[in-house]
Amino acid sequence: MKKINPVLFALIFICAFLPFVHLSCDNREVMEISLFQFSTGLEVPQSNLGYSGNSEMENINPEPLAITILVIIILGFLFSFLPRRSGSIFSIIFSILGLIFLFGFKTQIDNEAISMGGIIKVDYGIGFWAICLLLLVISILNFYLLFSKQKEEISFTDKTSLKFCPYCGYGLTGDEIFCPNCGKKLKE
Repeated sequence: MKKINPVLFALIFICAFLPFVHLSCDNREVMEISLFQFSTGLEVPQSNLGYSGNSEMENINPEPLAITILVIIILGFLFSFLPRRSGSIFSIIFSILGLIFLFGFKTQIDNEAISMGGIIKVDYGIGFWAICLLLLVISILNFYLLFSKQKEEISFTDKTSLKFCPYCGYGLTGDEIFCPNCGKKLKE
């Protein structure tokens, strides 16, 4: 697990450069924007925003939620290098936080599109879906590994504290003088 978490977080960061949303108007694609572009801001020709014949540029400011998502991804990458249990716990925390902020950002984009009267249609691209899927994989994989390790540790501890009857093999709690199964006296 030590090597897979950083790789998955690095893949998520790369996916931030893929098309996150496709904006279309009157069934023709106007533009596509990546998560990285949302976080740094961008300049768009006003002709892309529906102002025909206008060659001026419209400035779109950086989105705080997009910045937050990228910071979470970077922190997840850095914290995933921690030793086993700590690395798994932080990977779970950052992947779940990433999912929460990702869907919060999706809701914000959807609400802005609705507030424009429905003239802009938003479709989510490969960047959004890949980030979502990879964050889910990180959280599920680390949950599984974290709890399977705990189960192994518990079962290992239980096996070492058990004693067995040398005559019949019956499991003992450790304080019996005679075996409850075969009745023979146990050696101390």
